[in-house]
Amino acid sequence: MSKDKEYDEYTDKLKQVKDDFAVAIVQRDYALKTVAAFKDENTHLRAMNFSLIEALASQAPLVTTHYEGCYDSGPKHYECALLEVKKLRREWVGLTDDERVLITDVANDDLDAMILAEAKLKEKNG
Repeated sequence: MSKDKEYDEYTDKLKQVKDDFAVAIVQRDYALKTVAAFKDENTHLRAMNFSLIEALASQAPLVTTHYEGCYDSGPKHYECALLEVKKLRREWVGLTDDERVLITDVANDDLDAMILAEAKLKEKNG
């Protein structure tokens, strides 16, 4: 084999490696952007879940029908009245950012995180 032909083959192989490498970089960048998008979406969904948990936990777990001002409707709404007093006195306490991070780190999945967050809110607010 002549040196020129050998050089041409070597040059062609190098070009192919360069092209393959360029394709791999593009695919890697696409994968990284996709993962980042999923992480952003997951963070957003977790924040929405925590907001929902706090909203639900701020309403005491009651078994009857409740509505705004239901504490005026009699003894079945005693817990509602206590909750309203706590809210008016600003005694009801939500989760801190550190507590949210801890719950997220400890939880196995979103449902587990919701259960842990609800338990923590009940612990803090009675």
